[in-house]
Amino acid sequence: MDAIRVAIVDDNKMEMERAVSAVTQLIDENQYKVSIKQYTNGKQLIADLEDEILYDVYLLDIDLPDYPGFDLAERIRRVNPAAYVVFNTSHDNLGKKTFPFFPYATIFKSEGEKPIQMIMDRICKEIVESEDGVYMIHNERRFVRFPMREIVYIEKEGKNTVFHCKGDITYEERKPLKEVYSVLPEDQFAYIDKGVLINLLHIKKVLAHELMTTEDELLPISRQMRPKLNDKLMEYFERRA
Repeated sequence: MDAIRVAIVDDNKMEMERAVSAVTQLIDENQYKVSIKQYTNGKQLIADLEDEILYDVYLLDIDLPDYPGFDLAERIRRVNPAAYVVFNTSHDNLGKKTFPFFPYATIFKSEGEKPIQMIMDRICKEIVESEDGVYMIHNERRFVRFPMREIVYIEKEGKNTVFHCKGDITYEERKPLKEVYSVLPEDQFAYIDKGVLINLLHIKKVLAHELMTTEDELLPISRQMRPKLNDKLMEYFERRA
């Protein structure tokens, strides 16, 4: 598998070194493949988010002078909702306010390196164990990993393939749809048109000539694809029964 990508954001040099040391030691002890990028302020991370440079894990200081960690978490969630967000703070009062931002965990700097290692170990194990259920877009410009269960449908758009995910999130990859389909679980995805694949998990209702997704979007079904779709749906729901 590709390296698990970790972004650490902290304006305090000593705390940054401590966090990097904790993650590095974890890598050495457990032989995880992990790459670490250090950011000394929030604006650097925002610039990379805008350039679609994304990470699997974000370890965020909450009390940053230029861009509060809470605001960073909101920006991350908009473009990379499947990422693990972990807050790292020296302020107990701020740590108690993290819940609305749905972090994976909140760590207090006063507790040293051990909590960082414990949380990162758990996250790395989850990522490794779920690798078969993850789709990765990886090229010279960007790297993004997202769970296949988040994909609602996939469509061909010119020379690109567009992934429509839950929460109105989209990703694009310059790859033929047929090539994308070849690496997807065949029992989970089905063609509903020559240029459209549906994730069977996200079919809410099938009508005469169209279906409704769990995101309440209507997609047309071609006459040619309808019989195969019906067969796949029957097999899919029999397996889940």
